[in-house]
Amino acid sequence: MQSKIKINSNLHILLSAEIPEIPTIFSLKVALRMDARKCSTHILDTSVGKAAANVRVTVSRLDEIQEWRSLRAAQTDADGRCLLLQPGQFPSGIYKLTFHVGAYYAERNVKTLYPAIDLIVDCSENQNYHIPLLLNPFGYSTYRGT
Repeated sequence: MQSKIKINSNLHILLSAEIPEIPTIFSLKVALRMDARKCSTHILDTSVGKAAANVRVTVSRLDEIQEWRSLRAAQTDADGRCLLLQPGQFPSGIYKLTFHVGAYYAERNVKTLYPAIDLIVDCSENQNYHIPLLLNPFGYSTYRGT
């Protein structure tokens, strides 16, 4: 016996009998639905201490034959933030985020060593992913955000 109770758009409670003959004993499982996950980023230009606005970011997913499939392009807002994959667009897998920072620096007449930055991320856990990029013309850092 299995029942599914929807609490809200992100959470479901699954009730399943541990012993089929005794349906009064249940285990409780709460999980984020895979189709409710999202992926986002935030770019900060550490050389000026400000968010990097209007940076193009492209997202690709590694497919079953180990080739990159382009999914979409997005652009950071005035706060340097960008939703890359919305709920329903983000199955488990390996993703490549390409930050096209060359144009960002060219607009500011700043020479950069990195015209584009590729980050390859394993998004196999059933949770949201926020991947910030700390940027300067001659270096960058990234981490798993919240």
